Amino acid sequence: HNTNKNNKLSLLDDNISLGKRAPQDLFLWAVFLNRFELATYLCSKTWVCFKLLTPLFGAQIYRRAATLELDLDIKQQYEDHADQFDTHAMSIIDRCFDHDEHFAVDLLKRPAVAFNDVYPLKLARKATCKSFLASKCVQKYLDHQW
Repeated sequence: HNTNKNNKLSLLDDNISLGKRAPQDLFLWAVFLNRFELATYLCSKTWVCFKLLTPLFGAQIYRRAATLELDLDIKQQYEDHADQFDTHAMSIIDRCFDHDEHFAVDLLKRPAVAFNDVYPLKLARKATCKSFLASKCVQKYLDHQW
């Protein structure tokens, strides 16, 4: 039991009600156990702010697993899963962008509190999510940065 209340990664936090992180925890469990269909399903059942980050996390985890895997077939399977999560994240941000450009760009700029203040663009870059980074929304955001 980690007693440091300020540690964002503490395993047990008395201030968070049981089950509050269940969607994220189940999603990560499914990805780490290579239950891709379940992970994809859980990804679709999260809230808007999570819908963008969960596939990016999935892509990051599968890409990392691919670098560690020796079996070429499994390595390719992991890369394919990462690509599917990347494409899913791109479709989410582009749908948001088509509906409300300001909201979508704002999602890119804000850290996700539920995921320890991770920024979507930093995660996408780290996960090599080429489809997401090439999305209309990200390109519009980058155009305004210059």
